[in-house]
Amino acid sequence: MFKKFSSLNPPSYDGKPDPVEFEDWINRIDQLFETLQCPKEWRVDFAVLYLKGQASLWWKVNKERKNEPRFGWTELQKLLRDKFYPPSLRKQKEDEFLHLQRGTMSVMEYANKFMELSRFAPELVSTEQSRMNRFERDLHLKYQDRLATQRFNSYQDMVDIAVNVELLVLLREAQNVGDKRKNDNQNHGGAKRPNQGNHNYRKNDSRDQGYNERAARNVWCAKCGKRNHTESECRAGKKTCYRCGGKDHFVRDCPKPPPTYTGRATSANHERNNNNDRVNHNPPRPLISGKAYMMRADKEEEDNANADTIPI
Repeated sequence: MFKKFSSLNPPSYDGKPDPVEFEDWINRIDQLFETLQCPKEWRVDFAVLYLKGQASLWWKVNKERKNEPRFGWTELQKLLRDKFYPPSLRKQKEDEFLHLQRGTMSVMEYANKFMELSRFAPELVSTEQSRMNRFERDLHLKYQDRLATQRFNSYQDMVDIAVNVELLVLLREAQNVGDKRKNDNQNHGGAKRPNQGNHNYRKNDSRDQGYNERAARNVWCAKCGKRNHTESECRAGKKTCYRCGGKDHFVRDCPKPPPTYTGRATSANHERNNNNDRVNHNPPRPLISGKAYMMRADKEEEDNANADTIPI
C-alpha cells in the first residue's frame, strides 16, 4: 500500500506559517487516501513521513500522541492546525476573504482567489446558494445584469457562465472602440500622412540654420571694430594672416579664398544688381546745348540786327 501511495508523489509540509500551503497539503493527502482507499490505521504513519523541517521536528516531540486511543488522521490534522495555523492567522485569512474584491482581476482569476480564501471561512459558504450569492455580489454590475436572467444548478455552473459573459462583454467593448476611432478619423479627414511631420521639421531646421548664419555675420568685434568675429577671435596686432591665421604670410598673400556669404546678403546684392540693371536700361538723355540771342543796336537805321551767340 505504501508503495502505491509514494508512487503518486505526495507533497511535503515544512511547518512554515502559510495557511494556503498548509491547507493544500492537507487536501492533497486526503485525496490520495481516498483514492487508494487507505485503511484509517495506516494514514497517520503515511502522512508523518511527508513532514519535513520544523514540522518533522515537532512530530518527533509529539509522536507519543499516536498511542492515544482513537488517535487518527483527523486528530493529527487538528494538532497540526493548532501548532502551525494559530487562531490569529486563521482570523487574518478569514478577514481577507470577507473583504475580497474583484478589482482588476478577470472572472477566472477572481474565482480562483474566491475558492482559495473561502476555505478559511467555511461558515460563510456552507451551502451552494450562499457560495453563489457571495461570488455574484463582487462581480461588475454589467456582468450581474446578464447573470440575473440565468438559472444556475451549482456554483461551478455560475462561474462558467460568468466567464463566458465577460468574454462577450469585452469583445463588444473592443468593437465599439474600433468603430468610434474609425468614425473619428472619417470626421477629421483621415489620418495624417507619415512624411508630413518630417517635411515640416526639415523646413524649420533649414530656417533656423539660415538664421544662425546671419546672426554669426552680425557679430562685431569690440577690439578692431570689424564684424564676423568676436574679440577673442580677433587677430589685430598679431603677426598673423587675418584670414586664415597663418604666421608665414599676410592677408594679401593668403592662398585661402575670401569667404562668400549667402542668405540675406546675397539677396540684397541680387536686388541691388537688379536695380542697377533697371537703371542701365533707361540711360539719361544727353544734354542739349542751347543758344541765347542778344540784340545790340549800333545804328538806328540798320534794318537787320547782328546777333552774338553765347553757349549755355
